[in-house]
Amino acid sequence: MRMQFQILIGILLTILTLGIFVYSGFTEETRMDAWTEEQHAKSIEQGAALFAQACSGCHGPQGQGVPGLCPPLNSKEFFTTRLNDVGWSGSLHDYIVSTVSTGRLTSTRPDQYVGNGKPAMPSWSEAYGGPFRIDQIENLANFVMNWEDEALTQPDVTPSPIEGVGTDITVELPEGDATRGEQLAVAQGCAGCHISQQIGPPWMSTDSQPGIGTRAEERYTQPDYTGNADSAQQYLLESIVQPNIFVVEGFQPNIMPQNYGDLITDQQAADIIAYMLTLK
Repeated sequence: MRMQFQILIGILLTILTLGIFVYSGFTEETRMDAWTEEQHAKSIEQGAALFAQACSGCHGPQGQGVPGLCPPLNSKEFFTTRLNDVGWSGSLHDYIVSTVSTGRLTSTRPDQYVGNGKPAMPSWSEAYGGPFRIDQIENLANFVMNWEDEALTQPDVTPSPIEGVGTDITVELPEGDATRGEQLAVAQGCAGCHISQQIGPPWMSTDSQPGIGTRAEERYTQPDYTGNADSAQQYLLESIVQPNIFVVEGFQPNIMPQNYGDLITDQQAADIIAYMLTLK
């Protein structure tokens, strides 16, 4: 009787084990899909952090782009016509990975964005001298691709024209607000080139020099200055709307967009300058 009981238990356990295997087989695809979705969500989350760190300064916090500096990524045009415009035969995901990895020496739209023979975008992959691993670049691409549904539902809206501050540095600007100026410096891409990276002269103080606010008080009086400013405010406005008039030693002309006089209002210019003057 004892042996028969053991045999019965063995049969039941065998049937239970087979049932578990059968159930797992039927549910494996669902479980793998859930696991894949979870991993993709984690990749997007990690890509969002990398985008905020490395890309938002030039492409905008929400990928909306910065006129004259970098094109929008969170846009209908990017997801529908960009590949045809550049003649890319692969997927958009692979295009993003390739562009982020190698950077871009020359702008594909030099009439709209910077380039002109100088790096329009640095390389970010370790394979090309950048700081990111390939899995991190894949995360960035997944984050950008995550905008597709939102971008495709955006209406085609022509932005309302603004009255730009122009290029006259003697214009009387309104009182500036440094807090708004700091926000504009991020939105307009200034922070990406002058704070996050050293594409342009650094705004923050370093071991070797004070911040831009202090330097502006002195620069326009120095013998090597070739501009027309008579004050720190005029010097900073000139550096924004006529950036090639005086190029700081060690940097090159034509890197900074030449059309900010058309892109920002007199109030925005005043706000950005007010912020710059706080950086001592």
